[in-house]
Parts: sequence; C-alpha cells; structure tokens
Amino acid sequence: MSLQLVTSASIGMLYLDKKNKPNTDNPIYRPEDDLFDEDGLMKVRGRSIHVEEAENTVPQKLTEFNLKREQLHEAQLFHGSSSASLIAFTSYNEREGALLPLGLLEKSKKIPFSGEIVDGRTGVNATCLSTTWIGGLEGALRYTSSKGWNPEIGKQRIENADTILIEDCNEIQEIDYLDNKLKEELRNELVNAIATGNFDSYKEVSNRIDNILLELNSNPYAGTNAKRAVNSREINFRRMVEWERLNDTERELVSKPFPILYGIKSTRRDSHGAVDSPIFGEISLRGGAQRGEIKVVFVPPSKVDFVRTLFAINGHSNIDIEVLPEKQAR
Repeated sequence: MSLQLVTSASIGMLYLDKKNKPNTDNPIYRPEDDLFDEDGLMKVRGRSIHVEEAENTVPQKLTEFNLKREQLHEAQLFHGSSSASLIAFTSYNEREGALLPLGLLEKSKKIPFSGEIVDGRTGVNATCLSTTWIGGLEGALRYTSSKGWNPEIGKQRIENADTILIEDCNEIQEIDYLDNKLKEELRNELVNAIATGNFDSYKEVSNRIDNILLELNSNPYAGTNAKRAVNSREINFRRMVEWERLNDTERELVSKPFPILYGIKSTRRDSHGAVDSPIFGEISLRGGAQRGEIKVVFVPPSKVDFVRTLFAINGHSNIDIEVLPEKQAR
C-alpha cells in the first residue's frame, strides 16, 4: 500500500510509494520530493523540515532570487564553487563531469583547485559534497567567491606553512629544561625537511614538534596549527605539480576564477544526509554529484557563452546554463 502525504492545495502535496520513491506519474511531483523521508521530513543542519514548510519556502526563494521554476531544470540541491571546479568537465579530468569530494579525488591521484581543502580531509567534504536545498541558497552562493590560485600563490602558502613550524620549533628552543640535544635534533630535521622538500620527513618532524608542545601545554593551538601547516604544504606542492598538466584554458579557470553555482538532481535518497554546520539548509551528498546528476550551472552573464562552449567542446551539452541568481532588494 502506498504512503501518501497529502495536505490542502494551499500547502502543497507530496506522494511517496512504498519504496520511498516519488510517484513521478503524478503531475504534482517536484524534484524536492526526493529529499524527504517517508514521514515527509527533510533532515538538514540539526533539524528537520516538513514538507509543509518546504512548500511555502520554495516559491518564496524563487521570488527572492527572481528565479522561475523552469530555470532550476529539476535541480533540488545546490553547490557553490568557483570556475576552478570546471576542470572536472575538461580533458584534465578526462571530461568526467562529476563533482567529487576531496577524499575520492585524492584516491584518484587528483587535487582540487577550489573548495575547503585544508580542512576538508577531516570534515564532511572528505566523503561528501556539501550542498543546500533551495531554502539555503544564500549559503551555497557564499561559497562561489574565490581569490584564485597560481604557482606564485602556492609558493607563498608553502613559505607560510614553513614559518608556522619554524616558529613552533623556535618555541621549543626557548624551553630551558628540555634536552639541548633534542632541540638541536629537531631544528636540524626541520631545516633538512624544508631544504630537501621531503614531505614524509616534514610530516614526521612536524608531529614530533607538535607532540612536545602539546605534552608541555606550551601552546594549546600547536596541534591545529601544525596539522594545517602540513596539509597546506602538501596541497600546494601537489597543486604546483598538477598545474603543469593544465592547458591554458584550464589555468585561466583556476587563476582568474568567476563564481559558479551547480544545480544537482539526486534521487539517491540514502546518500542525502544532515550536516551540523553554520550553513542553514546544508545537506551532504555522499559520493558527490555523479555524471548526469548535474542539471544546470549558474554563472555570471558575461560567462554564459564561454561555459556553454566549454561544455559543448567537452561533451556536456546536456547541462543547461543559466545566469547566476542574485537576491533581490526589498
């Protein structure tokens, strides 16, 4: 027996069959329906949104951003990024056309040039793509800004990471009761790791410095700072290597970024999860957005033709292009 969640026409309707999948034969079906469980609840950021609340929110958001329903092209999840992410659709990524989380990208020996990379290895982005439903569209749009990346920026970030560890090492040098031989050993190991670029040695000495400071309670932030420094050095070094594999167009997408918002339609209901984050309406998409699930990308007006051509050249003409939405002034 199918389960029907039906309210008055003013509230809206949602139909689910016994397998918890929408009845697409019903004319009132909308793509948001795949985000709800059999009780008509969408789990987001520490709470649940009922279908009735969603029914009021969707038209409100469309009005706020001057969007028409057809401009969503059936997308129900939205992911904000920069144009650097478009290399997922080009020859660099074998024209795959999927948006993968950091963990899966690293398994494939790739490194992204956009997104929360330094913290992404331990957060939700390690295994999931961070998205929002339309009710949290503002949150997704906040992540469309980027300063870009190029080798000079990479070198500077590596130097910044080295400075953090050097300062931590200097802090150890000033602790009088520590063994002088240990101090000298740590200093020499760090200098050698930086000079040779040996990442394993760099990570090992970083952990030793980190553990000493934490054990002595000398610096409560040492652990976080050291891990971020190690991650930043590795990520930027790997980006410099991957930069050599990018063609001119791909390099421009990375170094001179413009904002982009992806509209995704995912019917993999067991892959949608709630996220405890400051972004209202955030929903994690386990495994990322697969090829064919990206229905539309929103870009600045000046980039519409460019992205349309880029997609056509790389075999992604099935993805629609729309102008990036802006919140309307009240």
